[in-house]
Amino acid sequence: MEIYADGLMGKRCRTAAWGATFALLVAACTATEASPNSPRAAAPDSSSTPSIAVPTPVTFPDALADASFVQGARPDGPCVAGDASLMSLRNPATGEETWSFPIPRPGDESVVDGSEVFFSFRWDRGQHPGIAAIDLESQAPLWQRFLGTEVEQMKLFSSTLIVVTSDDVRAIDTSTGADIWIHSSQFDFSEVVLGNDTAYTLDSVGAHAIDFATGKELWELPIERADTLAADDQTLAVAAGTRLVAVDLSSKRRIMDLDVTRLGAGELWVTESTVAYELAPSIAPGGGVAALDRASGAELWRATSTGDPLWVEGNGQLISSTAADEPTPELRFVLLALDGRTGQELWRIPAAAQAFESVVGTAPNRIVAVDPHPTATGLQRVRLINSVTGDAIWSVTSGTFFNRAEVVSDSDVALFDSSGSLSGHRGTVSMATGNTDSWVATYDDGIAQAPVITDYGVLVVSGERRPTCVGRKVGQPSEQQTAVLGASAER
Repeated sequence: MEIYADGLMGKRCRTAAWGATFALLVAACTATEASPNSPRAAAPDSSSTPSIAVPTPVTFPDALADASFVQGARPDGPCVAGDASLMSLRNPATGEETWSFPIPRPGDESVVDGSEVFFSFRWDRGQHPGIAAIDLESQAPLWQRFLGTEVEQMKLFSSTLIVVTSDDVRAIDTSTGADIWIHSSQFDFSEVVLGNDTAYTLDSVGAHAIDFATGKELWELPIERADTLAADDQTLAVAAGTRLVAVDLSSKRRIMDLDVTRLGAGELWVTESTVAYELAPSIAPGGGVAALDRASGAELWRATSTGDPLWVEGNGQLISSTAADEPTPELRFVLLALDGRTGQELWRIPAAAQAFESVVGTAPNRIVAVDPHPTATGLQRVRLINSVTGDAIWSVTSGTFFNRAEVVSDSDVALFDSSGSLSGHRGTVSMATGNTDSWVATYDDGIAQAPVITDYGVLVVSGERRPTCVGRKVGQPSEQQTAVLGASAER
């Protein structure tokens, strides 16, 4: 069955304009959304161009960050989260801070393009979300703008920033922050996957493909009660309960439409050669995965006792864990890797914790595992592991505990952590190479996103994405307070 194109009507913006409070900022939602009567895939052309507001230029005074929304926390109540949000640069060799910049409470997403950083923010308690741009070379803000709902994904495409929220997918001009096109749905998107030049979205009608260049809907795949979407640039897969549909993106034809032993919104993955899905608990009570050949739909293999599996991008390996055959109090589990094409076990190594707790970062041919040290109480063991062989590239013992990692190179790892404590340093960053030259830096707030290696140093975004604050009172921001982003553009 061919996929067919079918336009749907857009929906009205849900969020009302914020009025005079934000008059000096970027135009609010009603000013930037496409007309509610425009087609769902509203693309700019010579005959019909959506009315898009250009963000109003703003003047940046000396300093103003997230604390502008806080009005006098109770004197006897600790208030430590969210008021020290920073963007900072550190020397990758020494960890020395070379620059810092106060920002609103950061969101989950950021993108670096040369010297420019685009990051999502939430001004307070998830309210007033938006995007801002900062230039690392001039160390000055470029622009900011607000959105109706929080940013869920961002990706660079040519000179545009593709932005995903629960309401829409849009392209934003990276130089001005202005909307180029907006593609919304009558129904909230339940999932969006960003390909090289296409956004694949899922809503209650089915799956859709949106062109990055124009914002037009290229095609639609109707499927009832769809709950999960996975895609790469060759194959799109949609699961709906026990039904699994896959489409070849070159020919736009279905290559499988099957009933499978799957139940509900379990995980779904598209790998190099397979479409894999999480088995129903009745089939694999301890967790399980089945892999289908993505050219024919034939089942290639299935594995049980693989709870909360992780797929390593680039080589299609599955990383999981299981209880040790002869567990000890220190080493109760084993980490294991399966070949994503054959299901063959590649290796297994002892571990003190399960995979979903201990594997804190993955990259092609690399995983980072952290767990309590098997013999030294109060210390953590950090291992960079070759995911093809299971061999440890390096293993170090640390008195600092980390819960996330970003693999920077074949041997370098950026480790970071956000503590739930209401006192002391709540964020920690380390650049680890497996030797004594590693450095550790601390922040008053948590680490919001994975550190990024740039031409200007290690970029760290700190700040609590969600506040943890006793006695915090949130007031209505004044025009003077909200017409700014952070630090001065004047140097």
